[in-house]
Amino acid sequence: MNKKLMVGIVVLLATVMAATSLLGIAEACMWGQRHGWNKKVIVGYDFEATLGAPVYTVYDESGLPDIIIGESYRPSESVLECNVTINGVTYFYPEDFDYEELGYIEIYPLIGEAVLIVDTTLTFHLPGNPALQEHLKAKLTNLGTPEAKIEGAFILEGTKMFRNVFGGGREEAYNEGVPPNRVMITSHIGLIKGWPL
Repeated sequence: MNKKLMVGIVVLLATVMAATSLLGIAEACMWGQRHGWNKKVIVGYDFEATLGAPVYTVYDESGLPDIIIGESYRPSESVLECNVTINGVTYFYPEDFDYEELGYIEIYPLIGEAVLIVDTTLTFHLPGNPALQEHLKAKLTNLGTPEAKIEGAFILEGTKMFRNVFGGGREEAYNEGVPPNRVMITSHIGLIKGWPL
């Protein structure tokens, strides 16, 4: 075979292979766009609430005066106002979701601090009642003073149609008013992935 002919055939085959590869990549990208690949993978999560007092149960005072251990739940009448904004859409309590909160607390009275572990479930009024579950760990400082403040972090996961949701972020809360009319203003800001709506 002629050397020029051989080089021509190799160049032609390389061109056909390159063109086929580029067409395959272009088709895969177009298929992905038609099937949602161009949607945002990570979206914003913003939880805002005004909450009344939870109900506490102290179950271990054996460490007094150093530590008191208890648990809590927040009755529905203590959820004064609550909304969550996900991917720019705001959902409101009680119209769009139910609110449930259970907590564990360790109080250190001598230093005016506490450690909180709180699980909050937002059950949405959608088919199958899917839920978002926040698992929060936080530190309460300046306990028993008007400057009391809670700072922590949370992990978020979902159930049912929200089962692919996962994320997390920061939480800050402070008290407003004086007892018995004191309320807690709380804000959870983070990012989540896998949001289906």
